[in-house]
Amino acid sequence: NWMLRKVEYWDVHQALLKTITFEQIEAVQGIWTVHRLHAINHQSDHQTILEFDEVDYKRELDDALFTSSRLNKGP
Repeated sequence: NWMLRKVEYWDVHQALLKTITFEQIEAVQGIWTVHRLHAINHQSDHQTILEFDEVDYKRELDDALFTSSRLNKGP
């Protein structure tokens, strides 16, 4: 499968700014899915980790979740 595993961002001075790694990649309902994303800002030493569990691509969603006002406001 063809998936991003690592992305590097560089600032205008050619110094490494951020690195994002995509981890714990597994097939969910036949779709390759990232379950953990790790972002590091090398200049501020800040890190963010996003973990995704209970991924369900077949779950039905109400169309009302995607109106313009709802998308601007949030849930």
